Amino acid sequence: MHSTRDSTRLVRPTEASACVLGAEHSSHGVRSEGAPVANQSREARLEQLCRIAVASGHFSCASVLLVCDDKRVLHLACSRGDAASEESPRSASFPFPLNGAVSGVLQLQSLQEDAFDAPQLDFAAELAREMHTLIGGYRSECERNALEAELVDSEKFNSAVLTAAPDCIVSINDKGEIISFNQAAEAAFHRAAHDVIGKQLADVLSPPQLREQHRVGVTRFLATGYSPAANGRMELVAARADGSLFPVDIAVVPVSVAGNRIFTAFIRDISEQKRSQAVLQDHAARYRRLIEGSPEAIIVCCDGLLALANPAACRLLDASTPNALLGRDIFDFVHPDFRHHMCSAIEAPLPPAVPKFVEQIWVRDDRTCFNAEVGTTRLIFNGRAAVQVVVRDITERKRAEAVQIGQNRILNMVATGVPLPEVLSEIAHFMESQSNRGRCAILQHDEEARRLSWIAAPSLPESYVESMGDIPVSCSQASCGTAAKRHVPVMVTSIANDPAWDAHRGHALRHGLRACTSWPIFGRNRKLLGTVALYFEDEAAPTPAELQLFGVCTNLAGIAMERRASEEKIRFLAHYDGLTSLPNRFLFREYLDLALRNAKRHGNKFALFFLDLDRFKEINDSLGHDAGDQVLREVARRLRGALRHTDKIARMGGDEFYVLIEELSDGRYASDVARKLLHEASRPVRVGTQECVLSASIGIGVFPDDGEDAATLLKNADAAMYRAKELGKNGFQFYSRATEPRKSGLAALSVTSRRRYQPAPSRMRQ
Repeated sequence: MHSTRDSTRLVRPTEASACVLGAEHSSHGVRSEGAPVANQSREARLEQLCRIAVASGHFSCASVLLVCDDKRVLHLACSRGDAASEESPRSASFPFPLNGAVSGVLQLQSLQEDAFDAPQLDFAAELAREMHTLIGGYRSECERNALEAELVDSEKFNSAVLTAAPDCIVSINDKGEIISFNQAAEAAFHRAAHDVIGKQLADVLSPPQLREQHRVGVTRFLATGYSPAANGRMELVAARADGSLFPVDIAVVPVSVAGNRIFTAFIRDISEQKRSQAVLQDHAARYRRLIEGSPEAIIVCCDGLLALANPAACRLLDASTPNALLGRDIFDFVHPDFRHHMCSAIEAPLPPAVPKFVEQIWVRDDRTCFNAEVGTTRLIFNGRAAVQVVVRDITERKRAEAVQIGQNRILNMVATGVPLPEVLSEIAHFMESQSNRGRCAILQHDEEARRLSWIAAPSLPESYVESMGDIPVSCSQASCGTAAKRHVPVMVTSIANDPAWDAHRGHALRHGLRACTSWPIFGRNRKLLGTVALYFEDEAAPTPAELQLFGVCTNLAGIAMERRASEEKIRFLAHYDGLTSLPNRFLFREYLDLALRNAKRHGNKFALFFLDLDRFKEINDSLGHDAGDQVLREVARRLRGALRHTDKIARMGGDEFYVLIEELSDGRYASDVARKLLHEASRPVRVGTQECVLSASIGIGVFPDDGEDAATLLKNADAAMYRAKELGKNGFQFYSRATEPRKSGLAALSVTSRRRYQPAPSRMRQ
């Protein structure tokens, strides 16, 4: 075996690789068995290599194991020959590298004991080292094939892109002739590619009147390589096949292909863009006109700087012209306390489409502050993102709101019965807070209407008030005395020079008071109640806002001063009859409820009278309602005079009256009272030159005999009164439950005590 191996020349690994790759073996002069073609797979090539290793190296088996992708496991790629038995294996493994790392192992087996001598080991090791040539060559071939396929695909892709491009792509050679014309160009210029290929670019795409100019430009560009379109996009006018013109922008890119210069023009139809720009410009012009004509102050800001300001904004911010505002920072006009609010509004990512107005304080150019209502909206201005700011001066509205709040607070004090000096002091504080410069004083008229006394002067020096004392109601008695005397406001803009202050000038000037305006306080029917004064430390007249404040404060002071009288008047109107001044039915019901409680507690009796004047309607019909009212007032006065001061009488309405006789010992006293009332009612009443004679019918209910509650007593007294009318009028009847009713709908009545008067017909005597 050894001799046989020595006589056989071993094939070198390089020769084996060449054989596997299909090269002819020069030493043997024959092509190796099964030489692979170039497109054999990697596995086929490895298998052929193993076959050569077995045949040339006289091994029983050759195997190739490759490293998996995770580089942790070997897998069998191929194997040739018979594996050695497990009893007597002779094997060797040879790693082979690829790109600096082990990529696999060549494993050889033999049944001979001396199979792996030095020559065989050298052969196997060299064969393993050359293994990467096979694998690397295969990978290079695969990559080359992939690149070739990619190149083919790229050419197809470029052709597809060129065809499908939305822009017109036109290529010309160094002679200015068109050599390519894509589909977009065909559609835009209404020309087929085969009709324009080989023609001059300017002759095909330019308007007739511009062809010479464009031809000169193309020639210069081809000669010098300079053109505005080569450095960027340039706008031109192009012509279609039908002669219609349209705007385009064009960019030219020079390239070199196989040593030849080619120029590719990228042309875009910008007709729609031009129309859109025209529309935008028109909208911008209209927007500017609307802004300039708006009565509201409108500002447009770009990056926080004023880019537009209308005349209303100039007036609001006290600027001379809009140009005086442009370029200035908007925060120059926002009070420092509100700049973070404005910053949030401007930098909001998505401000509302309809601006939401917020209240802020802004500052004019003269550094005066004012209350502002501000709304912001996003827009595009001159092609830039901008913010439109609408500013409204709400100083007057805020002042009116503050006045309304203060007025409501003071009226609440009046309604809840706060003492008058406290209410007037609050009015003075309120007036000073709204004026921000004046000192308020409120003086009240005395009962004799001769003098004014100080009621509230919270900010005036006490020494000044004491030195002035009570001020006489007279001219030349300072502003307040003069206003009270004349019943008109008195404005003194210079205490030092006005004769009205001759008697008190020294007191005022000594305390730093230089001007004073006083308004009279009137109540109902122009009754003078006092004065409100506003002192100034400078010689000045009140502002329009302060004059309005005078009107509010004098009204509040008048209401406060008349509070007690008003409360009494309200109470009177709520409980007394406006015509006769007698208690009304509501107050009488309170009297009756109180009498019921007292009678039940002490076991007393009382009588309830229901009195109705007979034939009173004839007075109204014949003499009129004014005469009837006069008769009612006189009869009410007489009836009231016929009763004790502890007895109660009320007018129910019309010509009906209630009478309550408390502490009734027996029925005879009630009868006596009824006779007195009938007598007073029957006395003639003179109206002008005429004399009216009336009578009355009275029904009487007694507690507890005729009812133990108010409703029952009232009902029974009413029934008794109607019974008295049935019996001839001008009389009275007691109610009794012991007798059956004489008429349907009437309570049972019996005469327990009755004095009959001869009915006196209503008549007028001259």
